[in-house]
Amino acid sequence: MIESVEYEQCHYEEGQVRAIYGRLEDIVADGDWHEFPAHPTSEAWYRVRSGYFQALFRASGDELLAEAKLLEPMETVDDAEWTLEKHGIDEYALRTKFTRTFGMVDEQGRLDKLLEPHGLWLDFGDGSSVDGAATFPVLDAASMQAATVRLKWLEAYCIESNKRMTAQLNEFWKFVADKVEREILESGEPFLRGIGPEVGGRRREAILGPFLKE
Repeated sequence: MIESVEYEQCHYEEGQVRAIYGRLEDIVADGDWHEFPAHPTSEAWYRVRSGYFQALFRASGDELLAEAKLLEPMETVDDAEWTLEKHGIDEYALRTKFTRTFGMVDEQGRLDKLLEPHGLWLDFGDGSSVDGAATFPVLDAASMQAATVRLKWLEAYCIESNKRMTAQLNEFWKFVADKVEREILESGEPFLRGIGPEVGGRRREAILGPFLKE
């Protein structure tokens, strides 16, 4: 079973931390882990250590949570919001929301061969989207820091992919809006007349095993 926790980190500036984490009324900055105030949908812990604020939100699994609490803060100027996963013994992965983009199943095998030797992984799921991750064998600050460098490289391509796809989608829906506007002016009710791209009939098919087919 894959275990996961949400790991967040930022420079400790009390006012900024309070603005981000509204649940924290009193911040105990003594270097130890403390529970966030009670929340009905999540378990969370935080600590202030070496000038950084760290937060952990458990998604699944106790073992990874215990390991994550041993992590020293990474030296970084960026605020961090990562999903940390444990896939097995000596197999960890780091993801961010910036490494999610549209699916590209045709190139999956080629990209796997190119990226996996360098500790990068693309999860194609059902083909509708791609989630990128950086993998590493040891959970410590140095390994995490190295993983974030690789992850940023992947983020840049995923962000560019999203920009290009968004531009194409905007162009397509502008075409749709312009076309519908013209048809409304010409006929008044294009929707009732069925004017639009031909998509063919829709019907459900029964799924029969070979033993039921004649």
